[in-house]
Formats: sequence, C-alpha cells, structure tokens
Amino acid sequence: MRSSIGVVGAAFAALMFSASNADAYCRTTTDGLISGCNVVGNQCCSVGRPLYWVSSCVGWSLQKNGTRQLPYNTVKSIIGGAFEKWSKVSCTRTSGTSKVTLNLVEQPDVDCSEVKYNKEAKNQNVIVFRDSNWDHTDSSNTLGLTTVVFDPNTGEIFDADMELNTADQTLSLDPVPPNGYDFESIITHEAGHFLGLAHSGDPEATMYAHYTPGSTKMRDLSTDDENGICSIYISATNDAKNGRRVTGDGGTYVPAGDCDPEARHGFSTACAEANPSNKGCSIGATGGGAGLFAAFGLVFSLGMARRARRGRRET
Repeated sequence: MRSSIGVVGAAFAALMFSASNADAYCRTTTDGLISGCNVVGNQCCSVGRPLYWVSSCVGWSLQKNGTRQLPYNTVKSIIGGAFEKWSKVSCTRTSGTSKVTLNLVEQPDVDCSEVKYNKEAKNQNVIVFRDSNWDHTDSSNTLGLTTVVFDPNTGEIFDADMELNTADQTLSLDPVPPNGYDFESIITHEAGHFLGLAHSGDPEATMYAHYTPGSTKMRDLSTDDENGICSIYISATNDAKNGRRVTGDGGTYVPAGDCDPEARHGFSTACAEANPSNKGCSIGATGGGAGLFAAFGLVFSLGMARRARRGRRET
C-alpha cells in the first residue's frame, strides 16, 4: 500500500471520537499527532483519521536482553497479561455482546533493540528496556514511550514499539512501595497506545497521562478504557463476522484483514539494514514515505501536568 506524509483530510477536523459526554477516552488520530495537539480535559484531539490495526491479530516481541531490574520470565508474563486485558474486553452493541475483535500474539524474542520501521525489509513490534540510557526528553519523569508508524491517509498502523525507561527509573513488582513505579500499570497503559488509544481525561482510567507513585490502579481497565477499546475494535454483528472485526472510523466501518501476527513485510529477530530512504528525521507537514512516526509517554505525577510526546517521519 502506498502512503504519503502530510496533513490529511481537512474535512475530518471536527470529528470527535468519544462515544458520549460521559466518556473521557480519546483515539489517536493522524493529524492530531502531526500538529502536536493535546487532550484537554474531556476534549479529544480529533483532527485527521483515527488509528487502528487492520489484521485481526497483531504480534509483539520482547527484546532478549530484558532488564536487570526484573526477572525476564515474569516480565514476559506481565506483558502478555496486559495485552490480554485489552483483547478480552466485552463490547455491547445493539446486535449483542462480543469480545474485542483483536488478538495480541506473542512472537519469538528478538535481538533487535532499535525502534524503527523498514519499508522494504522485515520488522518486529518490539518491547525494549533502556537500562543504560534514555535517549528522549524529560528522562527524569518519563516511565515509558510507545512509538507507532501509521499511514496518514488511512490511519492504519504499520508498526509499534515500546520503550521502558529503566535507566532513570526503578520499576516495581508486588508489593509496590509507596514511592515505586508499578511495571504492570505502566505496560498496561503503553499497550493501550500500541492499540490506537490516546490519553484519557479520566483520572481513574488506565489511559490517563499521569501515574501516581505507589499506585496499582492502572493495572485494571476502567469503564472508560473499555469503551475506548470497543470504539476501535467493534464487531458489526454478535459473531464478529465469523472471526473478523471491523473498526469504527468516525461512524463508518473498516473491514479487518485475516489473522496475521507477523510484522509488516515479515518477521525478523534481527534489525534489518535500512536504506537511506528508511531513516527517520524530524516531523514535517509534507513529503513522501512509508508512514508517520509518533510516540506517547507515561509520566509520573509530581503535581504538574506533564507528559512526554514526540514524533518524526520517514523521509
């Protein structure tokens, strides 16, 4: 599929993706990421097209070095459980109740620790711990960052990678100390970004932008989180079209592809050699390429409304 970079679809500028006034969740949108628009209260940044995965199953991999802070097998189990929380949500529609129509599939561990997307080579949706260095802004506050690559013309997600800031932060398992940072809460939040959700204006939601030290409440999805994921991966009928899903796009439906957990262009445990045209540069409004990069961070709350966010496009 050919894609281009740029501000897309001015006619979508007024679309809102919260289901009702009671909902605070927001979907990630193409032009919202390009413009750097932020969620304000319950008002979503809703310009452009909402993001979604086309395949009815998506693979993820853990980078094999893991982290010195936490046991490797425990980390993998918690990550799998975090994705499962989102994929097991039941969505109620006029046709009945059905499970979210997207499965997250564990793929083999990978050697590659780079956050990148290759237009012409194999890829991996990787989760990596940064024990040695956090090469992003606001390192003293940021806990995690999820980078997605998407088609700005359609909102289709091509690739997603997560980074955990273990260079500047110490992540905790049970029991989480009063000043600790709960790994399960952080990874469950980042999984929501992986699936296409933006930050929520609801302080009780897993997708709220700020984490309170010592808290474990982000481990459990709120009603707002469930409504958010159902707004993306909903089924048109009670049997989810015999195993397929559809995703809402401003009131329309986009049919899902068959289950294919492999990364785009095929799966590889190694980092592919990128051509010069595959390398990233700063975000821009025009140009050509394979997709647009954007990233979302979770920060801990220190009495200030702060959160990390960055973006770049391929040129």
